[in-house]
Amino acid sequence: MTKRNFPEGYEPKNVAYYCGVLQDASVIPPATNHNFPHQEENRVKEGLVSYVKNDLPALFPALKKSDGTIDWNCMIDLENRQGEERINSQYWRANIDPTERYTLTNVNSSIHRIRTNETGFDNLYITGDWIQTNFNYGCIECCVMAGMMTARAVSGEEILIVGENDNW
Repeated sequence: MTKRNFPEGYEPKNVAYYCGVLQDASVIPPATNHNFPHQEENRVKEGLVSYVKNDLPALFPALKKSDGTIDWNCMIDLENRQGEERINSQYWRANIDPTERYTLTNVNSSIHRIRTNETGFDNLYITGDWIQTNFNYGCIECCVMAGMMTARAVSGEEILIVGENDNW
């Protein structure tokens, strides 16, 4: 595992990765419109700022200051930007290319999915409908199943995958 050394005073206390739905643009322009990816990134950024302001404090109450505003200093920014500008130090993206749009479940492709605890890194677990579960489909039920499997792995319990030796 590669260790990232952060400057003193900038050590992360938490790393979180959130995914959400990005509604299609009302018009998908031809690939020759090179400004479209930038426009979509801006839409994602606006959604991220809204999420931080309106939803994220439910998960991280310390994100809100006593006056009800967001404590943007909770976000690491090596450029020391102020306020909402610190969002620019975070990672976000708009998955607009066709290959980024969804994880497919093609015949025999599930053999390439990894388990929640097989990332190759200590203490890093993954979850989502794209990991190895009992049902390798893209649906909310598989997300729930993957979440339960991850909880079991984190707590040290055995993860049982029925028929994992089968070629689905």
